[in-house]
Amino acid sequence: EGEGEGEIVCSPMPLTPIPPGPGDFDFCAAMNTVYCSLEPLMWLLPEIAEFANLIRCDQADINGPVDPEAELPVSPNGMLDAWELAVIAMALNDPDFNRNGLTHAVVLDAFNNNYYAIKDLIEQALASQGYLALVNMLAPHLISALSYALSGYAILGDENTMGAITELVGLLEQIGIEPPDPSIFASLPEWFAPDADADRDGCTNREEYEAYAALGAETYAEYAWDATVHPDDCVGGEGEGEGGGPEFHSADQNGDNVISLSELLRVIQFFNSGGYHCADPPENTEDGYVPGPGENTACAPHSSDYNPQNWQISLSELLRLIQFFNSGGYHACEDTEDGFCPGLPPER
Repeated sequence: EGEGEGEIVCSPMPLTPIPPGPGDFDFCAAMNTVYCSLEPLMWLLPEIAEFANLIRCDQADINGPVDPEAELPVSPNGMLDAWELAVIAMALNDPDFNRNGLTHAVVLDAFNNNYYAIKDLIEQALASQGYLALVNMLAPHLISALSYALSGYAILGDENTMGAITELVGLLEQIGIEPPDPSIFASLPEWFAPDADADRDGCTNREEYEAYAALGAETYAEYAWDATVHPDDCVGGEGEGEGGGPEFHSADQNGDNVISLSELLRVIQFFNSGGYHCADPPENTEDGYVPGPGENTACAPHSSDYNPQNWQISLSELLRLIQFFNSGGYHACEDTEDGFCPGLPPER
């Protein structure tokens, strides 16, 4: 169920702990809990069946352009929603998550804000129409599961998704649930929107989805957060092939597969500065980076920043570069933590 495949088994319910905690976040299961919970209410409003099929995990793709005048106002954006939400779940499930200026705590705060804001809105709306007790009796997990799923959509935060939330909830207006004011949500589109670049590797989330979606939601989410894994055609042809990292190390400013003393000293400067960030514009510095912590993390992280990737150079990461310096060269390779190996490329 975690990747939206196979038959939905609606019992026992719910299909995921609600509300979830770190390690429990599974938006696919929350969406299917909504789907299963709506069946007992279809006699109340036939349109609920249409809503249920839209939110079913294995087919949900509702956050494309909206058309309020259309019979079905939401449309696909070409990325299955369970895959998009899995990128959020990865940050929520790891208490130590800290990448590109985004931490687990920030994402968890956004989820909790959205979850309780939506839950309160739905409960108040149903109560005002006299439906709250009936809904809780017939579908005891519906409100919590719907709040859970919509909270993830709100974190995505791009314009189309926010419009889709409004139109999707609008399908339930006949039972008193009004579309929410978008200002109540905490959104993080700079990491999670389709055209954002979560891992700052030069490839958008959509481009990575198109390359890796067939591998499953969890694998796509891992790659969306891994700057060493990306399709080649969105980073200027620098990759070594699908799943490979860049051919040259960020410290190697002239691309000769050798780390010179001046290039090593530049990374030591980042180490001593307690961090680094992107130059704006990139051509302002010799390598596209600026020493010291900063808010601009819209570029690909430095190759020496990999364990963890957190816009800081640790001692172990610096020692790895010193190894390349002492080896007289380095080359791109597979199955290493940073995507490189000591020594010049075999052809040299």
